[in-house]
Amino acid sequence: MQWRYIESHWDIFKVIAQQHWSEVSYQQFETVAGKRASLSQVIQGTYGVSRFEAEHQLSDWQDSKINIDGQFHTASLVKD
Repeated sequence: MQWRYIESHWDIFKVIAQQHWSEVSYQQFETVAGKRASLSQVIQGTYGVSRFEAEHQLSDWQDSKINIDGQFHTASLVKD
């Protein structure tokens, strides 16, 4: 799985991410603009966790968005 897919479809994934990290504001998700490093920093600051923990949370979340066939759960919502 590649983060650039999430970044290029951030309008969809930010809604899903906001459900997961509910303490992160809508404006923060807008500012992140799909950049993984920026989202990691926001998670660190909002939840008071280490960079390692934020990266771990991001990896787990990213992996949870993949179907068994390797496609993103939201792929049917995205029209390329």
